[in-house]
Amino acid sequence: MADAFGSYDDREDTAPPGLNAVAAEFGITALKARKLLITAGVYSTALSRQIKELHSKKMKIEQIMSATGLSRASIHSYLPYTKIPYKLDELSANAERIRLYRERKKKCVEFRAKLSTLTRQPAKEQEEELWSIDGKERKIKSLKEIVEMMNWN
Repeated sequence: MADAFGSYDDREDTAPPGLNAVAAEFGITALKARKLLITAGVYSTALSRQIKELHSKKMKIEQIMSATGLSRASIHSYLPYTKIPYKLDELSANAERIRLYRERKKKCVEFRAKLSTLTRQPAKEQEEELWSIDGKERKIKSLKEIVEMMNWN
């Protein structure tokens, strides 16, 4: 019995790993793995080549659905990504802009909340609070610093 397992472990398999093995290796679904491999240009089957050819002829998704008998979702799963995939270490330029927008929006909400609490304080305390508004309790020395803080540069 041990010889059988030993020969299994020592096999010379030159075939590339299957789609499920690749997906399991990277902790993603087989469909996402296939779409990533199609986008990279390293996955090709008769069906994927057919869909790619029909799509390159500017056929609409509905026409490709009729020609192949596949659903809309299936057709899209065989087409390469047109935008950067999600959950990558590196963000796309648009994802970075969205992240910055959300961060700025959050800061504005915090700033408005801070302003609403200041109205109950004497003017001198209000001024001191506003000059230390960046959350680090450091004093802002100029109007230029306020502008830079509001731009989050």
